Amino acid sequence: MDQQQISFQQQSQSPWEPFPGSYDSPAFQRRMQPESFSTQTSEDYASLKAACLRDGRLYEDPDFGAESSTIGPEYTISRPYAWKRPKELVSDPKFLVAGASRFDIAQGDYIGDCWFVASAALLATKPELFERVVPPEQTFEDGDYAGIFHFRFWYFGEWVEIVIDDRLPVGRDDEMKFAHNKITPNEYWPALLEKAYAKLHGHYEALEGGLVREALVDFTGGISEHFDLKKPEKIPDDFFDLVMRTFQMSSILGAEIWSDPKSLQVERMPNGLYKGHAYSITNVAKITIRGREHQLLRLRNPYAMDEWQGEWSDSSPIWQDVTEEQKQDFNLRVEDEGEFWMPFEDFMREFDNLDLVHLDPSSFTGNLQTTFKGKLVWNERNHKGRWIKGVNAGGCGLLRPYEDLYYTNPQYVVHLVDPDPTDTEDKCIVIISIMQGRTDRLMIGVDVHLMKDGVPALLDGQNYGERAFAVKEFRSRTAARELSCRLRLNPGTYCVIPNALKANQEGPFLLRILTIQKIDTSLIDESTGPILPRPGSTLVIGAIDRKLPETPTPSTTPITTTTTTTTTSITTPTITPTVAPSAPGPVERIDDDMYRQFAGEDYLIDAKDLRDLLNALCLSAYGSEGGFSLETARSLLAMYDTWHLGVVSSEEASKVWAFVKNWKERFDRFDKDNSRSIDSLELRRIFRDSGFSLSLASSMALSVRYGGRLGSIGFDDFILLVAKTKRCYDSFISFQPNPKEDATVNLEQWMEAALYL
Repeated sequence: MDQQQISFQQQSQSPWEPFPGSYDSPAFQRRMQPESFSTQTSEDYASLKAACLRDGRLYEDPDFGAESSTIGPEYTISRPYAWKRPKELVSDPKFLVAGASRFDIAQGDYIGDCWFVASAALLATKPELFERVVPPEQTFEDGDYAGIFHFRFWYFGEWVEIVIDDRLPVGRDDEMKFAHNKITPNEYWPALLEKAYAKLHGHYEALEGGLVREALVDFTGGISEHFDLKKPEKIPDDFFDLVMRTFQMSSILGAEIWSDPKSLQVERMPNGLYKGHAYSITNVAKITIRGREHQLLRLRNPYAMDEWQGEWSDSSPIWQDVTEEQKQDFNLRVEDEGEFWMPFEDFMREFDNLDLVHLDPSSFTGNLQTTFKGKLVWNERNHKGRWIKGVNAGGCGLLRPYEDLYYTNPQYVVHLVDPDPTDTEDKCIVIISIMQGRTDRLMIGVDVHLMKDGVPALLDGQNYGERAFAVKEFRSRTAARELSCRLRLNPGTYCVIPNALKANQEGPFLLRILTIQKIDTSLIDESTGPILPRPGSTLVIGAIDRKLPETPTPSTTPITTTTTTTTTSITTPTITPTVAPSAPGPVERIDDDMYRQFAGEDYLIDAKDLRDLLNALCLSAYGSEGGFSLETARSLLAMYDTWHLGVVSSEEASKVWAFVKNWKERFDRFDKDNSRSIDSLELRRIFRDSGFSLSLASSMALSVRYGGRLGSIGFDDFILLVAKTKRCYDSFISFQPNPKEDATVNLEQWMEAALYL
C-alpha cells in the first residue's frame, strides 16, 4: 500500500505575500477571535419553542431569569418591581400592531436608556432593517405562544440571536416602568426588544446611559461617525449638505444634548428640549419660503412628549407660509407626539453631538436590498484582527521606550483608484472605523499613511521616511468602543495601522473602511523565508553567504489574501532572484586544541559535547558562558547533521559557532537594556534584519512558544528558536522538486524531519 502523502504549498516568491494557508490554522484563528458570549441560533429558538408547545409549558430563560441579577445591583434595592408576562397584564397582548412605528416606543421611568429608545424608534422607520432585528412572525396567539421570543443584534462583525422569555419587570399596579408603547399599551415588541438588548449587555442596569450610535450599530451593523458640535473647527463647511446626502443614502441619524456636569440629571429647558437626553433625527429637508432657503431637521423625543418651542415648532407662525403642496412634498406636518421640526442652525447651537450610522447594502439580502435601490450607496471592506502581546501589539508609537515597536502593529493596504463621482476635486471620501470588543476596553487609534512607492510592503522605522508619510493620526482619549474618521484622499495606495495606546495591550479589533467607489484592501504580511535585499548585497542564512545577482529580473506576482468579506487579489511588482544561491563561503575554524577538549576518540562531537564547547567558546570570546541548554545544542547540531547521525565534525561545529556569533550580534543590538533578553515583539524585526522574514502566523507561534506570559525571550531560547526556524524552513525546501512546485512528502519523511528539528 502506498504511503500517505502530505502536500505543502510552495513558498511565494513575493516577500510580502501572506504564506498560503497561514491564516487557516486553528491556533491562529482562535487567537484572532474576540471574546465570546452565550447566544442561540434560529434553530435553537425553534427547538426550544417546539419543546415548550409539546410539553404545554411556558419558556423560562435559564440565563436571564426573573431575578434580581437580571435587573442589576442598584435598582433591585431602590425600586419596587415584579415579574409578569404580557398575558398577565392585558387581556389581548400583541407583539406588533399594524406594523412598527417610531411612535411605538417610549422610555420608562426606572432606567435612563433614552439612547436605546431613540435608536429603536429610528429602527422602526426602516421596516426592512427592523424586521431583521425584530422577527415579525412572533405572536401571543393561542396555539403558537410559548412565552419565548427571539431578536437579532449585530455584534463585532456577526449577527447573533438572543432568545428570552416574556417575563417583564413591572412596577406597582402592573405599570410598565421600562420601555413600552404609550399609545398602544397592548403592543409588546418595545418591552421585549429592550429585554433582549439588556441580556446582550448582561442586565438592564447596563443600559443606564449610553450612546445612540452604539445602539444603532448593534441594530444595523453600520459604521458610526461622530461629530462634536461644540468644536466648530472640526465641522466641515458644507455640513448640512453632508448631513442631507448621508440621510439620502439611507444612513441613520441621532443626536444628543449633554446633561449639566454638576447634576448629571435629565433636565427640561425653557425651549422644550432636554439636557442629558438623546433624540432621533427622522428627516432632513431644504425648503424655500418667500425667497429664503430653510435648512430643517425633524427630530423625535423618546419621551413621546415635549417638543422644541422655537422657530418651526408646532406653534410657530412660519407654518402659515407653507403651502399644502410643500407639506406633502416634504412630509411636513404638525402633531403633538414628541416629533418636531427645527432649523439646522438652531440644532447646531442647542445640541452637543450628531451621530451618523452608515449602512453597506452588500451586507443585506432579499427585501433589505430595496432600501438602497436607486441610491448612491457605501461599499464596505472589513478585517477582523487582534493585538497579541509579544507578536503585534506595538502601541501608538508615542510612548517611550516603545516607539520602535509601532510598526509591529497589523498593517493594511488600501488601494484608492477611482475618485468619487460627486467630488468636485476628484478625491475619494473614505470613512475608517476601528472597533474593539465589549470587555477590557483600550484606548485605541488608527493611522493612515500614504505609500509613496505604491508597493504594499510592511513599513518599518528604517524605510518609513523613504516609502511613506502620515496622512492622518486619529486616536481616542477614552476607551471608546468604536472610533471613526472621515477623510478626503487623492487616489493612491495607503497603509492603515490600527493601534492601542500602549505596547503589549491585547484585544480584538474590527477594522472597517467605507468608500463610495469599490476598493481593494488586504492585510500586509510577509512569507516566512528569505527576502530579497538590495542587489549585490549578501543574504546571511545561518553561516551561509548567498550572493544575490546585481541585475535582478522584475516579475509580477499576484497577492491573494482572505478578508472577513471576500478574497482580494492584488497584483504588485516584485523582484525575484534569477540564479541559485552560491556555495557556502569560508568559515573560520574553531581552534583545534579547544575542539579536541570536547571531541570523542572519533574526532566528532554530539549534542552534549557541542553544548559544552559552545559555552567554553562564549567564555573565551565574551567573558561569560553562553548558558546553552542541551535542547538548544541538539537543534544547532541538527542544522548541520545532514545524515542524522547525532554527531558533527570540526568543520560543521565551526559553522555552528559562526551561526551563534552571527545571531548573538543581532541579539545584543536589540537587547538595549543589557538584560540578556529581548521582547518577543522584536522577533520579526530581528529576522528581517538578517534577511529572513516571518509571517504573522509564524511570528505568533514563536512568540507564544518562547516568549511566555511576559513576552520575554532569553539568549538561549532565542538561539534555539532561530535554529528550529532555519531547520524547519530548510526541511521544507528539501522536499520541493523545484521552486515552482509544491513540496510533497510521505508521512515517514515528514515525521523524521519534524522529530529532528
